[in-house]
This record gives sequence, C-alpha cells and structure tokens, in this order.
Amino acid sequence: MAIIDLKDRRILAELDKDARQPYSRIAKKVGLSQQVVSYRVQRLRDNGVLTGLVTFINLERLGYRTFNICLEFKHMTTDHKNNLIEQVRKIPHVQWLASTIGAYNLVIGVNSADMLQFQHIFNTITKIFEHEIVNDGMFICLDAHQMPYPLLDRKREISEDGTKVGVGEVAKLQRLDYSILQELAQDCRVTNNELARKLKTDIRTVSLHVDNLHRDNIISAFKPLIDMTKLGYQWHLVLFKLKYVDPVTTRQFTSFLKSLPETFFVVNGVGNWNMQVEFYCKDDAEYGDVMTRIFPERFHGIIKSKHELRIMKEHKCNWYPAGKVEEPLQTSLDMWARKKIVLTRKLEG
Repeated sequence: MAIIDLKDRRILAELDKDARQPYSRIAKKVGLSQQVVSYRVQRLRDNGVLTGLVTFINLERLGYRTFNICLEFKHMTTDHKNNLIEQVRKIPHVQWLASTIGAYNLVIGVNSADMLQFQHIFNTITKIFEHEIVNDGMFICLDAHQMPYPLLDRKREISEDGTKVGVGEVAKLQRLDYSILQELAQDCRVTNNELARKLKTDIRTVSLHVDNLHRDNIISAFKPLIDMTKLGYQWHLVLFKLKYVDPVTTRQFTSFLKSLPETFFVVNGVGNWNMQVEFYCKDDAEYGDVMTRIFPERFHGIIKSKHELRIMKEHKCNWYPAGKVEEPLQTSLDMWARKKIVLTRKLEG
C-alpha cells in the first residue's frame, strides 16, 4: 500500500475537480510551490497511485453508446488469461477493461455507433475467449454519474451531481474537434500550445475549440485515474436488476446512491441489469454496511436481484471512440428517422 500525506490527498482532490487546471493554481490552493506540486504529482505517478489523466467524453454527443460486457470464465492459468486480456485491450473500440472476482471475471466497456457494429465487436471479443466463457451478460449504458474519489472528507450532499455523461443530441463537429478530443483523451494535461503545434494550427483556434467542446458538454470533465486500492480501498461493482418501477422512484434511488460517500459511479441502462454502481470501501465491513443501507433500510422493495463483483485491476480507460476522425456516424435508427422526415415533407408538399 502506498503512503501519501494530506498534501498529496489535497492535490489529488484538486485534480479530481479539474485535472487540466494549472499546477500554479493547485499550488495556491494547497499551500505549496508550483515546483513541489509538479514533483508530488510525478511521485504519485511513479508509485502507481495516479495512473493517468484523461478526458471524459460524452459519447452520445458523438453518435456513440457504451455497451458493457461481463464475462465469467472457466479456470485458466494466469499467463493464459493475461494473454487473452491483452488481445482484448488492443481492440480500438474497447474503452474500459477491468479484471474482477465474484459473479464475473472481466468487464469490458465498448463504444459503438449502432447495434450492428456492437455485434461485430462482441463477436470479436467472444472469439478471443472462445473456449473459456461460462456465462456472459450485456448492459447498454444510458447515462452515468461519476462522484468524487474518497480522498478527503467523505461527507456528501444529496444534491451533489458529480460528473454526468451520456446525454445530449449528436453534435456536428469539425475534423479539428475530433483531433483535439483524440489527443486530450490520452492526456488531458497536454497544453493548448502543444495541441496547436501538433495539429498545425494556432493557439487561439485551439483554445476556442476546447472551450466550445467543454461548453457544449462534449467534454464532460478532465479527470485523474487514481488506483484507490494502493490507498487501502476495495473497489466494488454491483449490478442491480430492478423490478418495474416508475421513473420518479428510479430517480430517487439514483439520488440516494449518489449521496452515499462510498459511491463512485452510478450508471443507468438496459440489458441483463438496469443499473451498475461502483463503491470504494475500506474493508468488507464497510461494504456490508453500504449494502445494509441500500436493502433493509431504503430500497429493498424495488431490487429484483443483484450481482456483486470486486474490481482487482483496471487494464484500460480511454473515452475516445475508435475510428472517429471527421463527421459523426449515424446509426441505422438515425438514418431511418431522417429519411422518414424527408419523405413526410415531400408528401406534405
């Protein structure tokens, strides 16, 4: 377990608010010099606590959705399993990949423009694990809320919304916008000067495009990737299957989950389950307490079943949709709707 002090935690908490803010601004907030902040960030990288600084992209605004695939395996040797996971990690459309224990052994987040593309990606993945899969599940993400990492005071207001992704109409972007997003997805701290040099344009143009992408909720947030297991936390993922409930009750349940200080991610969707929730807990006792607060105390009546997983290792996290270089791809449903509108207008004319 890594040993970090309060200053490190405050730096990480500031990065969690905005991982692209200048170190000089963070330095003023935490009472250190800019050079010391830079040194501490690098030290956090070196000891594996800080594993990346990424951009959360609202994929729905680019015409994409996230599909989560959960796989349960037969017993495999560690080397064989790692070899297969590495093959999946290299698939461009895989945006998130994590090894787990519990109901499933691997969770794969895939971005796709439509169901046909997803089917191809799903077949590619299952082909890799062809003889090893015992069971699988699938979940289409509709919206997601990321809450702050538990770095400082764990009190949380019920109104705290966190970072929300998965909402909005498809945006019409320029090639430069996609190039900027692709660079920021890998490292959100790349400067506008560096972007301008790499993309062969001027800094004023880059700054304007970055600001517009943020304003239009195409960039949802600039975030650190923190390995909380290095700080003594367990990373839990619970898949909830809900009974039929009205939208108001679902929103109340979502708000309640977001208010829990242990909650890190809440994802609503459809598929083999209706909701995915991630928790950071210090030990099994704290995790058990969280489950007690959810079930006997509040919402046991709306939950049909649950699958419990513990995330052991995150292999990949990149929110940029593979192959995206210019115009947004249109799904089959989008094209059908547009054709219908055109036909209706012709008939009416």
